Amino acid sequence: QLSRDIQEMICIWEGVLPLKTCTFILHEIVDLVPFIKHFGPPMGVSEFPGERAVGALIKRKLQCNSGGQSFENMVVNRHIRFELRKINSFYSSERGKRELNGACTYSETGQCIYNGECYDLSKLESKTIQSKSKHNILTDYEIDFLIDTLVIEIEQKYGAENLDLCMQKSIVYKLECQKRIRHKNLSYMGWLRLVVSTEREHFSAAELLVAQNILSFKPTFNRNAMICGLPFQSRGSWRRETEPPKSTRYGATNPVLKGSSSSDLHHTFRE
Repeated sequence: QLSRDIQEMICIWEGVLPLKTCTFILHEIVDLVPFIKHFGPPMGVSEFPGERAVGALIKRKLQCNSGGQSFENMVVNRHIRFELRKINSFYSSERGKRELNGACTYSETGQCIYNGECYDLSKLESKTIQSKSKHNILTDYEIDFLIDTLVIEIEQKYGAENLDLCMQKSIVYKLECQKRIRHKNLSYMGWLRLVVSTEREHFSAAELLVAQNILSFKPTFNRNAMICGLPFQSRGSWRRETEPPKSTRYGATNPVLKGSSSSDLHHTFRE
């Protein structure tokens, strides 16, 4: 119940407050409840190990030579292997087995929870669960953010200053550049609809195919994720942020919950 209440709170936050308030730290709150069984209530958990880990990552980054590999992935993977060695070393002793039982190992078997498997998705959402949402496909708002993310990734990989190379490597990026020139104020979805309808003659077959595929994109949603042995649960596709927030600034004169999506939690809160 606590997990569901937190998920509802974050959904209301996203629907009411400006995008700049929706930080990564806010969304990490969703994952606090499942880990209480391992580490106890958050008020009893120190942040110092996390701060030391950040310092260790910085030091490891300065000492790494990627050698043609992904630099970020190599740094993270090396640190994960380092932490696993420390955990296995600590729990190999009798003292380690007695202390912190259940925090880093399974209480029943003593097996280490963490492993070297970086990321895995499992258990697709059923049609019954997806029917709770009125948006079974991504909305214009979601697609615009998806394209923004892809454009940023392309610029990071090939360099924002290398415009020709970015357009050569990515049709999505090429379409975005053409939008900036022709219809700067259009949303990305509005631009793609224009591409496949009234301006087809100005684009290649590959560009039209990409535009049509984005417009007809139907995502699949998974319920579970596994990151380095730790299980994470999705909050559900029906709790996605599918439209802009109701307020774009602080201090709005309207009641803060007016117009937000209906849920048991927000009705209780209003009462």
